[in-house]
Amino acid sequence: MTQGSAHQTVLRVVRVSSSLQLQKLLFYNFYFSIAYGACHLSSMAYKLIHFDGLAENVVILPSGIGAWIVLECARLRLAYLGNLNEQVPTLSAFWLLTILPQLPLVAWMSFYQWETAMVLKLDNVVGAIMILILLLELYFGIGTVRTLIRNQTADFYHLVLQEARLQAVNEGRSANSVTMPEPPADPAVSPISVATDGAHYLQRVVSGRPEVPEGKRD
Repeated sequence: MTQGSAHQTVLRVVRVSSSLQLQKLLFYNFYFSIAYGACHLSSMAYKLIHFDGLAENVVILPSGIGAWIVLECARLRLAYLGNLNEQVPTLSAFWLLTILPQLPLVAWMSFYQWETAMVLKLDNVVGAIMILILLLELYFGIGTVRTLIRNQTADFYHLVLQEARLQAVNEGRSANSVTMPEPPADPAVSPISVATDGAHYLQRVVSGRPEVPEGKRD
């Protein structure tokens, strides 16, 4: 350090509300979804050859696999954006798509097709693994939404308190004279409210107005 100059290091504490467990699940889900899709495509090709003549083979089964591929891409993208950027509406939309229609669709593709003989052992094995991943994502997903809401509510309370104290100082009063009740330690977040928030976000996306801020606000 040269004479007459000073170097000061400022440490800033940033609270991270993203879920590491959920992010790990999404990482493994991404690669397993590729294997899951490949298994069902090969299974569909086998059924089209050996179970010809059924309407399900020609229309319903390919349509189900196609719908799963589209929904899985959208679901994983919403999960990555919502968890890393700490966006409650985006993460709620991921949670909603996971519980409906992705979970019932995977269960039907793996266990409950029209003809029992059409359900192969390969369908059962990869389907059971995928359902387990989806259930774990539902569990950690709603926990992450609750954490995000709790932390964002606390940040809002503290911001309002700081502004009120600054206004008190400008008016010549003591900053300590301004008090506010503490934010709720555990806000009530039910699965229904998360699903409703996700449905509203998906409706805005379809209409071209997502209205979700990019990234985290400092």
